[in-house]
Amino acid sequence: YYEARTKFRTLATQAGLELKSFEVVPASGYGDEYIMDVAVLRPTKGPNRGSVVHTSGVHGVEGYGGSGIQCYLLDQIRQAREEGRLQKIDKTLVFVHAVNPYGMAHYRRFNEEN
Repeated sequence: YYEARTKFRTLATQAGLELKSFEVVPASGYGDEYIMDVAVLRPTKGPNRGSVVHTSGVHGVEGYGGSGIQCYLLDQIRQAREEGRLQKIDKTLVFVHAVNPYGMAHYRRFNEEN
């Protein structure tokens, strides 16, 4: 979870997306943080014509597959921005990473309250 989170945050920043973090489970003081990160790409031109939301880790353990897809898409956005191909986005793209970070971190389907 921690490695996947770092990669997601790095790629979202490199792609130029807005990034916000939300503590889902308060830290215990033992170095464990359970944070849900949200990266947003707003329309680049014209009015907003809707939203596309991609989540990962709703049930925790499957978050690694979803995180991989998100990281791939963020890298594609970064490349498109660098090549000047990111000029006609008319929808808001939202990537929610690790909806259930506790389950993802502990390879469980459930959250900290089971």
